[in-house]
Amino acid sequence: MIAVPAPVARAGRSAESLPPVPREGLAAAELCAIAQLAAMACNAGTALITLEDAHGKWSLFDPHDAMPGSARDRAFHDVAFGDPEAMLVVDDMLLDHRFAKLSILHHHPDMRSCVAVPVIDDSGERKGSISILGMQPFPVNDHLITALRTLARQVADLLALRVHREQVKEYERVLEERNAEMRRFVDVFGHDLREPLRMVSSFMERLRLRLGAGLDDKALQYMHLAQDGAARMTLMVDALLDYALLANHVVEPKPVDLRAVFDAVRLDLAPQLASCSGELVSQGGPPIVLGDKALLTRLFTYLVGNSIKFATPGVAPLIMVEAERSGKGWEIRVQDNGVGIAVNQQERIFELFSRMQRERNIPGTGMGLPICRKIMECHGGELWVDSEPGRGCTFHISLPFPSGT
Repeated sequence: MIAVPAPVARAGRSAESLPPVPREGLAAAELCAIAQLAAMACNAGTALITLEDAHGKWSLFDPHDAMPGSARDRAFHDVAFGDPEAMLVVDDMLLDHRFAKLSILHHHPDMRSCVAVPVIDDSGERKGSISILGMQPFPVNDHLITALRTLARQVADLLALRVHREQVKEYERVLEERNAEMRRFVDVFGHDLREPLRMVSSFMERLRLRLGAGLDDKALQYMHLAQDGAARMTLMVDALLDYALLANHVVEPKPVDLRAVFDAVRLDLAPQLASCSGELVSQGGPPIVLGDKALLTRLFTYLVGNSIKFATPGVAPLIMVEAERSGKGWEIRVQDNGVGIAVNQQERIFELFSRMQRERNIPGTGMGLPICRKIMECHGGELWVDSEPGRGCTFHISLPFPSGT
């Protein structure tokens, strides 16, 4: 219960001597303010808020010691509610048998008149009440009823907000536990998968060095295939573990200047661009977006690298990056002049381990584009492609605006 006297003097006690209002649990300061409003709006000597939790325990905050006795005793008017939605009006509690045995009336005979309304949550359950007390009966009119019911609704909203905050905290706790468990799993799983592959590659190399000239071309070919298979499987394991970690990754959005991202991509892919006389061009001034800079750098590094990998034979790759405002965010396009993708394959390329006919002689794991799409899902954005065979690809990325943009 929260008891907040109206701004009137009380003999024998100064404001400086009052104990501090407890701040734990439900927002005590906000409830004190609501009770104060009730007292002022209804011209009452005292306003009270009582709350009961799911275990039948009454909340009690009484900074002025205005209500002596137990918490249940001080929730005196709650015992009188019959209909949980009804208003309680008592002109003289000393003459009402429901309150006759309560010690509060003997300590405070000036608090004889009471008007109370229940605090009802969204499910229709009564959680407590808000009431006003005074020496004389209150004029129960529309103004008083509306004021009390409006303030009771505010108390219910505060209760709902507390429940929501507790649910969010619990969700964050569970999510963090699952993320930690996933990271542990990935570490163990990755080590257990990589170790046999390292052994295969290592022993093949030892055999080659030990047997040397005794190996014929066929044996050397078999050993090379074994080592190559182990290397490709290692790459697939790494890519799969990256994908698994992204499944539960929570991005903490921060402003990211895409100019810096594209500079990093251009530097990272400089050898590949130089080897094929390729060019990466940013048009329109790359924007500032909300996201994770490291993940966005991976995304654009892969998309630009993909354009280099699938360039049209005999044609220098030209990769254009441009951005424009679209709805609530930026749409960024990565366009190339490569071999393109058939319409019926444009969604399949985002599936795990999916490799098109065009890719069979090109190194890769079939995990790059699925990882790119997962990165966009972590950002609450989208990734899709438009293309025609022989006319290049345009990958579309949607990212939200920074707040205030």
